[in-house]
Amino acid sequence: MPKKWTFGLLMVIGLLAGCAPIRAPETPVPVTAIPAPGADAAPDELETRATSVSPDGKWRAESVVAFPADHDEYYQRLTVTRSDGQVAWTPVETWSHMGLGYTIAVPFAWSAQDEALYFTNLPVPDGCALFVNGFGLLRLDLATGEIDEILPGRGLALALSPQEDRVAEIVDGPPTLLLHSLDTGELHTLALPQIDATTQAGSLVWSPDGAQIALALAHDPCMGGWARATSVMVVDVATLETTALISEDTRLLKPVAWTEVDGITLEGEGATRFRLDPQTGEITPQQ
Repeated sequence: MPKKWTFGLLMVIGLLAGCAPIRAPETPVPVTAIPAPGADAAPDELETRATSVSPDGKWRAESVVAFPADHDEYYQRLTVTRSDGQVAWTPVETWSHMGLGYTIAVPFAWSAQDEALYFTNLPVPDGCALFVNGFGLLRLDLATGEIDEILPGRGLALALSPQEDRVAEIVDGPPTLLLHSLDTGELHTLALPQIDATTQAGSLVWSPDGAQIALALAHDPCMGGWARATSVMVVDVATLETTALISEDTRLLKPVAWTEVDGITLEGEGATRFRLDPQTGEITPQQ
């Protein structure tokens, strides 16, 4: 069973500088009890980092962070409010010490029936990390305000299956795909191809039926540019068999959506979009 989390808990991330692989946080750092920034906080201190509205439009999640000049800590708050204003939850509100990098609690996904919000601690690393979208996964019950830990923080790239029964996660050194079953607790691991010593993996997207997952490999990242090239592969969740669909493409393509069984949406440099057929490997531009 998932472990219950109290409000305001945050893992502070310790990251390596430069182009070395990024390490996950290790030990929570105690925070000082300082009042939250008030309404008169300077505009450059209090800022909204992420907002999300539930598919039915009944809930809104907002992530706020502040970096007051007179404090060594930074402040963050995640609020979830029902559209009629009658219910509001604050699953995270805390001050934390800054490190070489830091994390911010942000909305990750809404449940299919809009009964819950999944949220994560988004790392803001100091160093070379191309595919970063979350550290750990938590679930807020919109009816009760109860928080469950779905996945403890380990890797920095995550994807929740459409059926909400699995989480895919990438950990570095060398890049490895972890597939977590939320129903059974089973964990499957798959070592990913490492063409060069600094290969990074991420940009995970699930197929609509949850049977496959696509991801990108970035080769020679941050060596004078975002990366030298990218490859795209698909993993069969049941067998862990991999299919390479794109190999070392200099357009720097990466999966960003898989809403149709026969079409993966790719994004390249300049936010250009392409459609990738996972059966044939054919790539066509999108308007």
